[in-house]
Amino acid sequence: MRKHNKAVSTILKLSICTFVALLFTRCGDSYLEDALVATQLEDGNFFASQEDAVSALNATYDPFHSGGYFKYHYISIGHMAGDTRQTDGTTQPAEQAYPGFKFNAGTGHLIPGVWRACYLGIQRANNSIAGITDMDDVLFSNPELKQQYIAEARFLRAFYYFELVRLYGGVPLITEVFDGDITNETAIFPTRNSVEEVYAQIESDFMAGADNLPNSYSDADIGRPTAGAAQAFLGKAYLYQKKYAQARDAFKSIIDGNFATYVLTENFGETFTLAGENNAESVFEIQFQSGFGTAFAVPVNEANWIANWFNPTAQFPFGFRNSVPSKQAIEFFEQYPEEDAERRFYTYAKPGDTWGRWDPVAEDPVAAQQWRARNILVPYPDDPDFQLLAIRKHSGGFEERGGFNQNPNNHRVMRYSDVLLMFAEAENEVNGPSGDAYNAINMVRQRAGVPVVSGLSKEEFFEQIVVERRLEFMYEFHRYFDLLRWGRGDEMPGFVANKNELLPIPAAQVTNNPNLNQNPGY
Repeated sequence: MRKHNKAVSTILKLSICTFVALLFTRCGDSYLEDALVATQLEDGNFFASQEDAVSALNATYDPFHSGGYFKYHYISIGHMAGDTRQTDGTTQPAEQAYPGFKFNAGTGHLIPGVWRACYLGIQRANNSIAGITDMDDVLFSNPELKQQYIAEARFLRAFYYFELVRLYGGVPLITEVFDGDITNETAIFPTRNSVEEVYAQIESDFMAGADNLPNSYSDADIGRPTAGAAQAFLGKAYLYQKKYAQARDAFKSIIDGNFATYVLTENFGETFTLAGENNAESVFEIQFQSGFGTAFAVPVNEANWIANWFNPTAQFPFGFRNSVPSKQAIEFFEQYPEEDAERRFYTYAKPGDTWGRWDPVAEDPVAAQQWRARNILVPYPDDPDFQLLAIRKHSGGFEERGGFNQNPNNHRVMRYSDVLLMFAEAENEVNGPSGDAYNAINMVRQRAGVPVVSGLSKEEFFEQIVVERRLEFMYEFHRYFDLLRWGRGDEMPGFVANKNELLPIPAAQVTNNPNLNQNPGY
C-alpha cells in the first residue's frame, strides 16, 4: 500500500458490520459508508468480484489507525514500561493514569481502544475469510491468488489476537461470521478462551500466511504482510510461549534466506525516516500518511485516522509533546555515553542535537519560553536539575511534518534486528551462547558501531540480550512486553505483581457480557 495510494486503500473502505461486531465496538466505529454495501452484506452478495475481495481486505487494516491503537494512545505502553514520562502538557486524566499503573478497568484510552480496534479487525478478517472462501471459480478464477488473499486476512486476524492475548490474556476466540441468530447466547455473550487456545489459533493463522503469502510486493501493495512477516510473527508467538526450539527454527529459516532477503540498513538512523520506510530491514510496518482530515475530529470518517500522532517533539510548534524520555531511560543510555552514541542520537535528542531544520531541545531562550508556556519543560520533581530531552524515534524531523499533528511516519512493528535478537535469545535458551547466537547479536551491535561480545555464559548472554533489546528498540514499544514475558515486571515503576501482568478487560465489556470475567486484581 504505497503512500500515494493510501487514500484509496483507507478512505474507500468496506466496513463489515455484524451483530457480533457491535458487541465489541460502538455503532459509530463500524463505519458503514454506503447503504448499498450494508444491503449487499445482508443479502450475501457483496463478494461478487476480485475487487470486492481486495476492498474487504483493505477494510481489515483500518483498526490499526484508530486513536486507541497505533495512531496515538499506544504510546501509553511506553509510559508503563518507564521509558517515557508523561509531562504536564496534557489535561486528559486517562493519559495521566498509565504512568505508574494507576489505571483501572474504566480508564480510557488504551484499555478500551485496543480491545475495540482488535475485535473490529478480527470481525473484518473473519468476513474476508468467509466471503473469499465462498467465491466460486467464476468470481475468482485464480486459485493461488485466492489462497493468498485468505492468508492475508488470516495474518491480520492472528496479529490482532496476538495483541489481545499479550495485553489481556485469554479472550473470546471468534473465528466465524455471526449468522444473525439473536437467540444464540453463546455467540452473543462469548466466554473467554484459554491463553493456550488463543495461541493455537494464532499459530495456525501465521502458518497459513507463511505458506501462502508472497515474499514481497510491488507498487501499491507495498506494506501488506509477506510470508517472511508471517514466519517472523510465528516465531515471536512461539517465543512468548517459551517454545524456544520452535521459535529458534522459525527465525533461523528467515536468517537463512528461505523467505525474502532481509538485511540491516547501513545506518541505524535511516530506518526511522520517511525515506527509510518499508526498506530491506522492514519486516512489517503500520502505514501512515499525513494530509487527511483534522487532528481532533471525531473519527466518523477514517480520513481522520491516516496520520500518525506519535510525534511528541518533532512537530514544533505543533504536536502533543506529552511524552518525553524518562529519567530511567536516559540514565540507562548514559551508561554507554560513547560506545553507543549512534543509537542514542537517533533515539532521543539532547540540546545541540539537530535534524531537519531545527533543534528540538534548543537552549534558545525564545524557544524555551514557548515550550515552558505549554508546560513541557517541567523538571523532574526529585531532581530539578535533571534535563528533559526529546524523543527522536518516529518523529522524523521538522521537514517531515505534514501539518498539525499530521505525522506521516510509519510505525515499525518489526525490524530484522528484532528477528536477529529474538533468534539469539531462543538459540541461547536451547543451546547456550552458540556461534549462531553470537553472530546474530553481533550483527546488531556492529551495525550500531559497538564492539562485539564473546565469552559469555548462558546467563550472561541472556542479560546481554536484555540490554541489547533496550538499546536497539527504545520507544518502539517492545520493552513493556519483554519485561512481562521475562517475569521482570517489577522493573516497571508502579508495577503490582499478580495484577499488572495483564490489562483489565474494559469495564463496559464486562458489564455488557455476563460471561466475561475480569482479570485478577481489577
